[in-house]
Amino acid sequence: MAINANTSEVHGLVDVIPPLAPPDYTLWWIGGVFSVVILILIGALIWRRYLSRRGRARSALRRCKRSLLAGSITDQDAAYAIAAALQSGLGLNEVTASMLIPDKIIRKEATWLFFLKQLAQLRYVREVPSIDMASLFRQADRWLRIWP
Repeated sequence: MAINANTSEVHGLVDVIPPLAPPDYTLWWIGGVFSVVILILIGALIWRRYLSRRGRARSALRRCKRSLLAGSITDQDAAYAIAAALQSGLGLNEVTASMLIPDKIIRKEATWLFFLKQLAQLRYVREVPSIDMASLFRQADRWLRIWP
C-alpha cells in the first residue's frame, strides 16, 4: 500500500466513516424526572382533595348542602350532618363549645365559639332564630381547611 506525498489520497483503502457519537439523553432524563415529579404532585393533590379524611368530610358537606337545598333534609338534620363531618374530618371525639382549640389557631377562638353556638342552637333548640345555613356551610368548610 503506497501513500502519495499528497496525504489526502490513500490508495487501496475505502473511506472510513467514524462511528456516530452516542445520543445525548440528558434532556430525556430531565423530562422524565420532571414528568414523574408532576405525576406525584397531581396524585398527592387528588389524595388530599378527595381521599383524605378532610376531603371526605368536605364531600359530605357538599352532599349535605345539596340535600338541604333540594329540601330533602331539615336545618336540624343539616346541623347534625355538619357536626358529624367536622368530627370525622378533624378527628375529634366531639364537636362542642367545651373542646379546646389548637394553639396554632387560638386567635380565631371567638369565631370558632360563635360557629359552635350557632351549630348547637340548630341541633338542640326547638325554636331556632333564623340562621344563615349557607354561611354555616362556608364556616364548616373553612374550619376543615385551616384546622392544624
